Amino acid sequence: MPSRVLLEKPLRWIDVVAPTREELQRLAKDYHLHPTSVQDCLDPEHLPKIERIEETLFIIVRGYDEKAGSDADTVQALTRKIALFLGPQFLITVQRVEQAYLVPLKEKCLLEINGVAEIPVMIELLRAAVDSY
Repeated sequence: MPSRVLLEKPLRWIDVVAPTREELQRLAKDYHLHPTSVQDCLDPEHLPKIERIEETLFIIVRGYDEKAGSDADTVQALTRKIALFLGPQFLITVQRVEQAYLVPLKEKCLLEINGVAEIPVMIELLRAAVDSY
């Protein structure tokens, strides 16, 4: 699925759903993302984490998977991972599957392109993941 630019100013939010390895490598090159972080965001079972590498904050957060089966009994089976890269003027979100709980936030950002700052967007993303539980 192609990526969408959801915000331009004051930061560029690029939401990528089901990216190919080549798409991620292109983003990594364009935004100077650390190879280990890119590798971590490709691992669907990776647990939550946060780390700063140079000017980029890398976060993995897991939100409740509304399609999880009744037999799901692990964090990986009950949740879906979203990887976030927050740089000086960009936010990149990477998801394997579109997360329903993020759709309202994306729609809000598309409507309010000029008024959203990077930290509130990041907080709203994390809040949406936590609220999905």
